[in-house]
Amino acid sequence: MKPRLKSTPAARELIKCHEPFLAHARQESDGNWIVGHGHRAAAKAGVSVSPEEAELLLVYDVLRAEQAIDESLGGDIGAPQRDALVSFALGIGLTAFRSSAVVRLIRKKRWLDAADAIAAWDGGESARHKAERDLFLKDLPEEASRAPVELVIEFDHPNDEVAVAANAPSHDAEAETEPESEPEQAPASAETPEDTD
Repeated sequence: MKPRLKSTPAARELIKCHEPFLAHARQESDGNWIVGHGHRAAAKAGVSVSPEEAELLLVYDVLRAEQAIDESLGGDIGAPQRDALVSFALGIGLTAFRSSAVVRLIRKKRWLDAADAIAAWDGGESARHKAERDLFLKDLPEEASRAPVELVIEFDHPNDEVAVAANAPSHDAEAETEPESEPEQAPASAETPEDTD
């Protein structure tokens, strides 16, 4: 039985554009091996694949990415968004995808912010992530333009300090009054011996 992909060919084309066919496994700077169109699971030293095998490995990778997307976001997502996320998830790794800000923003229906988060990944210099962002922005859900903005404002209000300072003199006044009352009591106690004499 042929596996059924939920994404369109656009997802695979985007991946292939940024992961050109590699017949012989190559070790990346991070120590991981890749072969075919960015495939990692079966890649190791000495592994070689044909273009047809690379296509099958790509389908395998896409199916795994789609599973991660469904587990993280559910199945209710538009085709361009799914296609972009398939490429994005495979590019950054499925574990990183599941815990990414992109996933959190989509769950909150903050589609535009999620698109920006895709492009900003890893310093915002990746042509692949910018292409994923552009694809993600196509035919966004209608609520994207109406999504409420979540504001978190943290500030130190200068008037709070003024209010504290304004209250401070009353405490200082009490403190100043107490030393003045002590000298008044001291002479009174000094007069007491004179009265007894």
